[in-house]
Amino acid sequence: MERRQSGADVSTAECACRRRAGALLEAAQGKDPAAWRWGMAHRVRVVSPLRRVVDFGDPDKIEAVLAGGVSERLFQPHQNDQAKLWAANQRRPWWFNPAQAEAHGRSRVVRTP
Repeated sequence: MERRQSGADVSTAECACRRRAGALLEAAQGKDPAAWRWGMAHRVRVVSPLRRVVDFGDPDKIEAVLAGGVSERLFQPHQNDQAKLWAANQRRPWWFNPAQAEAHGRSRVVRTP
C-alpha cells in the first residue's frame, strides 16, 4: 500500500526539524540568533584518503595506503581492503617499477582490444 505525505505531514516535519536545529544552535552559540555564525556551526575537516611515505633516493621504496582501497568499482573485493590499515595509520609497499610489480603481483589482468 502506497502512502503519500500530505502538506500537513511535511509542514509538521519541517517545523520539528527547525525546532531541533534552533535548539542545537542555541545550545552551541547562545540565545541571540544575531550572534550566531555559520562557520561556527558548519566546520569541515578534510582528511586525505591517501597516506604515503616515499624515499626519493630509491623510487622502489614507496609505502602507502588508500582508505577506499584500489578499486573505484562498487562491490569489488578490493574496494575497501585497505581501510583497516588506513585507520591504524599503517602502510603497505606499492611498486611502480614494472619488474617489482610483476614480482609482487598476486594476479594479472590482461586487456586486449
